[in-house]
Amino acid sequence: MKGKMRKVGLLLGVLGVLVMCMGGAAYGEVERGVTVSANVLPVIRLTVSPDKVDFGSMDPENPSRTVALGATVSSNRYWELTVTKDGDLYNEEENYSIPSSQLTFSVTSSDQRVTSTGSGEFGTGPNGTLVAAGRRGGNIGLTVNYRLVITWDDPPGQYSATHTYTAMQP
Repeated sequence: MKGKMRKVGLLLGVLGVLVMCMGGAAYGEVERGVTVSANVLPVIRLTVSPDKVDFGSMDPENPSRTVALGATVSSNRYWELTVTKDGDLYNEEENYSIPSSQLTFSVTSSDQRVTSTGSGEFGTGPNGTLVAAGRRGGNIGLTVNYRLVITWDDPPGQYSATHTYTAMQP
């Protein structure tokens, strides 16, 4: 009987340890790690308004006029705004161009994210002329002031050119 009791006691002890182990696993802490990731895409947006800079009718007795163009840049990276032109203001009828020195621009902005602004003549070429540059942010407002000066040497007629604005990462 002593041997049977010993076996029963040993069996109960083993079962007790097993129950405690199983119970401990059921009530213990389990940790699992997860990886969180996101791919933030680079975005630069540009709006320009109005889409036409119209100096209206001008004459050499009132030779200078300024017209404002609004531009808004939204970018999640540093940005530059440039402008290129397809040529000088041109009059097909007279086969005459108003020189670049007579059509100039200056840029203003009260936004602290604008780090530099340009001014002067509109350039040609693949890189264009720097209008402004700035830091990341949304709805960054700029004013591009076009200034045209005509002279008595400029023949009458309708003049036009196309300017293309490009916002890009420097």
